[in-house]
Amino acid sequence: MLNLPKFNQVAFTFATLLQADPAPGAGFAIITPGNQIISPISLYFTYIASAAAANRLPGFVINTGARTIYAFTALNPITAALTFSVVASTCPNYLFNPAPGFIISLPFPRDTFLYNPDLLNVGALNIDAADQITNISLHCKLWII
Repeated sequence: MLNLPKFNQVAFTFATLLQADPAPGAGFAIITPGNQIISPISLYFTYIASAAAANRLPGFVINTGARTIYAFTALNPITAALTFSVVASTCPNYLFNPAPGFIISLPFPRDTFLYNPDLLNVGALNIDAADQITNISLHCKLWII
């Protein structure tokens, strides 16, 4: 986000960056690849809560490694033994839809440009050791520089 090199903001391609599932009880980080600039459009993952009682609050942080640029945590918790689809997008809405939809929509900042070593950290407050995050994908605009 800081010290971006000069680049043609019109000459981008759309890309989907897939992320391997982290170990149970862990979040994940997407680090901007070298020689690339990305502008996130949406992030998707499935959050599977274990049977242990806890109020999990999924969210994400965008940072440069030196400072936080943006952070958002869900306002409504995921409780024990539930599975939710979590979507963060540049549509400025927050949505918590329990049964039957089981969807959480988080607001993602528009026109964010990430350049190595900027990263996107994703996890949950009160994550349980057996909780699982799966099906991770980041949809973005991508520039090769």
